[in-house]
Amino acid sequence: MKGSGGKRRTEDGWGKGGGMKQQNVPVTVGLRVRNLGNGQTGTVVACRGRTQGTFRVSFDNGQEWEWEIKRFESEDGWPLQDVEAVPASINLRIRCWMDGRCGRIA
Repeated sequence: MKGSGGKRRTEDGWGKGGGMKQQNVPVTVGLRVRNLGNGQTGTVVACRGRTQGTFRVSFDNGQEWEWEIKRFESEDGWPLQDVEAVPASINLRIRCWMDGRCGRIA
């Protein structure tokens, strides 16, 4: 394999005792993801869905759905990590997931 120093990627990183460890990727808007069941790819449009452990994905075919995080991985093959909810506080920057408008809590 060119570029990997001859090491093969394993379940827990690169080679035995390799420098790269398996780590979860936090779900962020714009992250490219792949469905583990059918291989369909898309982009994250909302980090949190209506229920805990879900997020919204806009697929490459134009459809947008809410899915469980455990059913997806990053396009590079890394597992996804759910983001924690941030408690609302004064002066917190917020963004509407429906129309993209931004603002601050007063």
